[in-house]
Amino acid sequence: MRARDLPVGILKACAQVCGVAVLALALAGLPLLALRAKAFASFEEGPAYSRETPRELAARALRFVKGLGDGSSFRYRINMSEWNFLELGPRALWVSFVYTAVPGAFGMALGAVAGVASRRRGRALADRATDALLATPDFMLIILSQAAALGLAKLGLRVKVAATTGPWILLPFLVMAVAPFGLSFRAAASEARRAASSDHVTYARSKGLDERTLLRRHIGAGIFPRMAAELPTTVATMQATLFVVEHLFALPGMARMLFNAAFAGPRNYYLRVEYQYDLVVLALLGSILSSALVYLVLGLALRAAREALIHE
Repeated sequence: MRARDLPVGILKACAQVCGVAVLALALAGLPLLALRAKAFASFEEGPAYSRETPRELAARALRFVKGLGDGSSFRYRINMSEWNFLELGPRALWVSFVYTAVPGAFGMALGAVAGVASRRRGRALADRATDALLATPDFMLIILSQAAALGLAKLGLRVKVAATTGPWILLPFLVMAVAPFGLSFRAAASEARRAASSDHVTYARSKGLDERTLLRRHIGAGIFPRMAAELPTTVATMQATLFVVEHLFALPGMARMLFNAAFAGPRNYYLRVEYQYDLVVLALLGSILSSALVYLVLGLALRAAREALIHE
């Protein structure tokens, strides 16, 4: 970026951040429509909209912004207990980030290697298996992985199936790696096959260029632009999977916090629980921040891998 373009870039970044904040404030108010514009989580049948609803949404958003100054927006209550988002939020953000970035990097690397390795076979069994894997619903993959873990436990090999004693367990990493592996395999296999049959690779081979250099500089390096183009889809797919993974594996992440706060549904408590608007806004912003960090880290990893491969 040129120096004269820096102020424009800063203004664009500020505008994007403000847009994301406004979007989070608006989305957090949508469940109030289902609550018939009431402050309590009562899901009785009835009209989901009233003339007071827009005013209440605006008042809630304004109250949240003002509460950032005195810290009241970071505090929320569940029954008689008061919690502070500043104490729980950083850990939840870290858990969501790790469970997305680590399997994302591992799955993309493994998919790229497998895709390049299958360049000479056309669309074979590996391609059809990858398509079937991507078409399998997330919850089915989780059920199958937990069933496999229980089967291994009968053989004496114990694998944790839920985060009961700590946030780090193996099965969620494996489930989260499925989407980046499949998408990267598709992209790498398609680009590697196209590059392997291209004229410039045929010409380079005819000039005596060794297969290792040919694979590294012409075929392998050519898959990175395609993988970079697929990166937004990969991160978005993983973020959707994260909601299911954190909920079913009981992971203390940001997606689970958002799900429990915004989509808890009727609660059979003796005390009625107020809809936690502030917590939903913070969890939304935390989930967006986690996705942005994962996108940044994986993008930098792709760039570093390409530069290391072609030495540019």
